[in-house]
Amino acid sequence: MASETYYFIFSILVVLAPGAYLTNMIYYRIKGQNLIGRKFKPGTVDYELMQKHSGNLGLAILSAVSLLGIANLIFEIYRLLHLANQEYARFALVFTPIFIILITVAVVIKINKQFGKGKNKKTSRKDNNSWLS
Repeated sequence: MASETYYFIFSILVVLAPGAYLTNMIYYRIKGQNLIGRKFKPGTVDYELMQKHSGNLGLAILSAVSLLGIANLIFEIYRLLHLANQEYARFALVFTPIFIILITVAVVIKINKQFGKGKNKKTSRKDNNSWLS
């Protein structure tokens, strides 16, 4: 049963990651700034890269990847619903998305704390490269 759980987690992440990136790129294209993460100044290499990735071709590729991930997730949910052990299937269908949401919230808080509101400037910090700091 662990293999079904791992694949279900993977399927959710395959929808979540490109979906979040697609949302960020669409917002960047509309507003000119990121939802989460660093802010880029016009004329920099990062700014030009973001302009390139938020173009029509980049958004089309991201949309195709997102649609493939959604189709895979729908197939995995269908497969879980037709397992012989329905108690396990219900448990996986309820608690796996909750687990993924909790991890996602922690990652978003960390990214916002580390890069939000112009914090990407170099500051005089102690040697503190830990992800959890």
